Amino acid sequence: MKKILGRRNIKINEMSCRYLIISSDWFVRAGEHALIESYEPAWNLSGFGSHVPGRGRPGIRRSRWDTDFPLKKG
Repeated sequence: MKKILGRRNIKINEMSCRYLIISSDWFVRAGEHALIESYEPAWNLSGFGSHVPGRGRPGIRRSRWDTDFPLKKG
């Protein structure tokens, strides 16, 4: 929630979450694949911001999350 509240262009009530609880590793991989194929989540490819060591170095791209929802100033 902190990540969303610290961003511009988005409100907490615009967010939603879907999850699936599974106990087997094989089913986890199959379930994740099925959910990604069905819902095509916007953040699946770029993630919610860079967590890469060395952020800001040449060649490290800015995520879609950071582009669409920049940090609030102040």
